[in-house]
Amino acid sequence: MKSIFTSLLLSAAVLLLAGCSRERLDGLAGGRVDVSVAFDGNGLPLTKAFTGTHDVDRVLLIPFAKIDRSGADTYDNFTPESDWIRQVDVNDFPVAASLSLIPGMEYIVLAIGYNHTGLDYDTQGLTGTGFGMAFAGDTALLSDMVIGIPSPYTYPFAAPELFRCFCTPASGEQVFTASDTVSLTGDLTRMVSGLSLQISNIPDDVTSIDLRAEMLTYSITATSLLPMLYDTSPETDNNLIGSQTPVSGAAAFDTMLFPTAQVYSTKLHVDIIKNGNTERHEIKVNDLEGVSSDSAITLTPNGVVSISGDYDKIDTGFTVTGSQFNLDSDNWDGVQ
Repeated sequence: MKSIFTSLLLSAAVLLLAGCSRERLDGLAGGRVDVSVAFDGNGLPLTKAFTGTHDVDRVLLIPFAKIDRSGADTYDNFTPESDWIRQVDVNDFPVAASLSLIPGMEYIVLAIGYNHTGLDYDTQGLTGTGFGMAFAGDTALLSDMVIGIPSPYTYPFAAPELFRCFCTPASGEQVFTASDTVSLTGDLTRMVSGLSLQISNIPDDVTSIDLRAEMLTYSITATSLLPMLYDTSPETDNNLIGSQTPVSGAAAFDTMLFPTAQVYSTKLHVDIIKNGNTERHEIKVNDLEGVSSDSAITLTPNGVVSISGDYDKIDTGFTVTGSQFNLDSDNWDGVQ
């Protein structure tokens, strides 16, 4: 296991409680104002995942207050108002919500979309499909906020379908000054990546196929969506991301993972089980700018990498393509 910040440990709790206290911030002003936050999609096409429907039904609104009011508008100058984070349950869009903010205070508002089975912020509860939020540094700063899967990890590994956006006023600027005349909007976009592998013409004596990645990302930064905590252990039995029993000579793997970025691109391996024996093969793919190089693939936020080929081409060359998730319309209005 390697981490850019070795002190980072995502526990089975949401660690957003170390920001500015209610007492400290309320002492800076004579009260609070309600600032509206809306998610409406602006009529844009909507995105579907592999299943054809979104499983997101909850949005977490996190207000980050400026620490040094005379300082720069950079992420390291904003800390969460932990007492004023709001969780909103969502059935459909458009969604109208509000945040209680200090008038005259400068803010950045981050929204995270997820499924209720993965997190209940109000009770600090996670389930087996849950995710965690933490800060990589000693202080709670937006620049150090990390989102990921808490350890211990379970396999086959997959990332939950998570969405994110910064909520902005009409100017479009992330940093704004709270007042009773300000209203915010946001368009949630997927922060995770898709991987699809299709293998055809599999011999009858192959009874099972396991898909593994040389590098798995377990957490990403909330601002840039770059990998923060990642694993590199292809020689072990970890890093399993799927197991399939071939049906009619074919096997399909469709999963969601955290982005790798180009610097942490990963090669894929398959364990072929036949006649009671296991053979490990590295999947060879063509080079494609921004997607694959020397058979290592790059997973990007809201992007899907598709790999396909005949079984006998595993060692010589599968075909790889990259795209954004298929655009289509469904009941999750406002999610692009």
